[in-house]
Amino acid sequence: MSGRLRLDGPRVTRRTRPSHIVVRRSVLWTYPVRPDAAAATPSTVADMDIAARRRRFAHVGMSVAVPALLLTACGTAEQSDTAPEPTTPTPSTVSSSTPSPTVSPATEADSDADSSAPGFGTGADGTASADALLSVTDLRTGSHDSYDRVVIELAGTGTPGWHAEVSQSAFESPTGAPIELGGQAVLTLYLSGLGLPYETGQTELPADTVLPAVGTAVTGAAFTGTFEGEGQVFIGLGSAAADYRVFALSDPTRIVIDIAS
Repeated sequence: MSGRLRLDGPRVTRRTRPSHIVVRRSVLWTYPVRPDAAAATPSTVADMDIAARRRRFAHVGMSVAVPALLLTACGTAEQSDTAPEPTTPTPSTVSSSTPSPTVSPATEADSDADSSAPGFGTGADGTASADALLSVTDLRTGSHDSYDRVVIELAGTGTPGWHAEVSQSAFESPTGAPIELGGQAVLTLYLSGLGLPYETGQTELPADTVLPAVGTAVTGAAFTGTFEGEGQVFIGLGSAAADYRVFALSDPTRIVIDIAS
């Protein structure tokens, strides 16, 4: 160091060369002044002060601008990291019509059924067509002067088959649940040539559909659904010895059961 340390208190001894003087805790340090600074003119000093101020202001500006840029970048990152709220789609409402069984105490005359009906005591069996694939779509009951009628309506491809038999009691297949329709006996129709709705493209009558009595010959009727291509329709009989007939009609496809009263 070219300066000279003096410990003689606050007194300052001027030397022949001009110097900057710093006093700190009574210790005097002297630094020689650069020749170019000593020879600087007033205008040169002013220019140096302006340059120093510009550097100081530039430093302060950078110290303010850098945090601002960091805050802006963080805010942008937070906005980009925030995922948009998921939009819950509004479910669309699909309307479907479910067939309803019909009970009519005094049904209108079915001219096709009346003209095509065989004699009582016939039609216990019918054979399904080879292309049969149908669904039961309706179950109707009605009362006539000398008989009560049950109509099973179907839709799909081909014609259905059936087997009818009378028993003292009836049980649903395959659950084995008893069928209670009142009366003295039950006439069961085992239907064949059926399919599930996704196979037939038809809306099936709800399983466990039950109709009440409409006369004295029929005490009730029930459809229990389709299982493995077959279905069951149960008809309660007011008399175990009642005569009956079963036959098929088309347009629409249906099975008609008349129970003599």
